[in-house]
Amino acid sequence: MMDFTMDRQGPSRPGVDFEEYPREKKTVFGRFETLRPRCQKSLKGLLSGDPDARSPYEVFYYYTVVDLRAVRSGKWKLMFHDTKDGEVVALYDLENDIGETTNVIQQHPDVAERLEKFAERARDDLGDGRTLRKGKNCRPCGRVPAAGSTWSG
Repeated sequence: MMDFTMDRQGPSRPGVDFEEYPREKKTVFGRFETLRPRCQKSLKGLLSGDPDARSPYEVFYYYTVVDLRAVRSGKWKLMFHDTKDGEVVALYDLENDIGETTNVIQQHPDVAERLEKFAERARDDLGDGRTLRKGKNCRPCGRVPAAGSTWSG
């Protein structure tokens, strides 16, 4: 999974306006915490508009609060839809169908199976509220103390 920290310096100028923090980041309480080693990948090229930039990640996870909603890898996106009759899983080829209008899961079951394995990794790591699974690396969300609070964190 990916942690992301960035500091924007002034107006947007490609290649100039992002300072990266590869090993630690400053929290809202002024302390530093170490990032997990697997999170030390740069998105600078993507954020600065480099037309040749590619994501350093093989897979991207779409979460809505705590619910895993989709998994994307390359041109493929596997989506988990909740309906009154249960869950519907759909596979989209974003290269040929950016509007996600045609479910191609029947034509590409191997791709769906590969993306489902990625989904399982995310559920193991971060959890999934839809499947009532708590991830191994979940932590309580950060809180900022109320004004006048004596809490020292």
